[in-house]
Amino acid sequence: MEREGRKIAFIEPDWLDVPAGPFQMGTTTEQARLLHLQRAAVVPSEQPAHLVELDSFKMARYPVTVMEYRCFMDADGYQNDGYWKEKNSLRWRNAPLPFEESYQYQYIRLLRENKEALLKQLDIWVKQGSYSPAQAEYFRETMNSEDDKLREQWAENESAKRDDAGKVVRPWLWDYQQYTVENQPVIGVSWYEACAYAVWLTETLKAQNKISGEEIIRLPTEAEWEKAARGNTGRLWSWGNIWNNSFANTLEGRVMQTATIGVYPKNKSLYNIEDMIGNVWEWCLDWYDENEYRNRRNGVQNPRGPKTGQARVLRGGSWDYDRNLARCSCRLRLEPDFFLNNVGFRLVCSPSISEL
Repeated sequence: MEREGRKIAFIEPDWLDVPAGPFQMGTTTEQARLLHLQRAAVVPSEQPAHLVELDSFKMARYPVTVMEYRCFMDADGYQNDGYWKEKNSLRWRNAPLPFEESYQYQYIRLLRENKEALLKQLDIWVKQGSYSPAQAEYFRETMNSEDDKLREQWAENESAKRDDAGKVVRPWLWDYQQYTVENQPVIGVSWYEACAYAVWLTETLKAQNKISGEEIIRLPTEAEWEKAARGNTGRLWSWGNIWNNSFANTLEGRVMQTATIGVYPKNKSLYNIEDMIGNVWEWCLDWYDENEYRNRRNGVQNPRGPKTGQARVLRGGSWDYDRNLARCSCRLRLEPDFFLNNVGFRLVCSPSISEL
């Protein structure tokens, strides 16, 4: 593809069809018992279970890789304002937010609000294998850190993404070889960056007649992600209802970093979508509300979460979390400006929908 006399490279995802129809979203009491027998605990936000009706859509077989994301960067994706359509995305891209509005501030506030309970649980989680000793120590240090130290850490992380003018120009840790292996999922990207990539790919594939004029590429809704992962049979993990340490890149395997896509062939859903459990957490389109399921009835169609919020939904677990969170129905939250070395994203293609 050429643009203004310059060739633009792109990689089209391997799209797989997820058919229309109902599926069970959330975790039933019976499933909670089965999870408990396998040393996995249910969190309140994933109950009650309920039926959801979804339209058909296409989902990428794998998360977006370093190689794919590099195409976006080479096409001036960070410089083109037209790709940064989400509210606050341009503001975040162009300059660091005030510390009091930052992900670091929100994160430490959440930890401190739950400090007493978390400190009691840390040693238990380490003994159970749910947390590594290094993870537990990190949480202790973070909860006890002075605000000035946290502000410095936040500024250091932000500067690793930004140029001298303060503008975001790359994912976090992009200059470290272990995080930029071409066929590994891209990490260190915020929700804003994931959305900008999706806009760029939509325009690029439309220009090549790879998708129709009515289709868009975007992050999956939370309901779409869960159906793609568990199918219409209510699987606990994408491959079935029995946990296996060797099927996914999670804490149990002690790989302790992102792995190349496709190296866990058993980590495959009913629709042949791969790597949905473990490896990297995946951004979803929806705002997060821990009480969302309590407000729903069976048969809800194409749910898209609350209209506003502070954090977006994450799904799937990652290399440094165990089976407790690396499950089809487990829900996590993260502020949209947050970026970590265990968070990436994958895409869906569907008819256009209005913005959330």
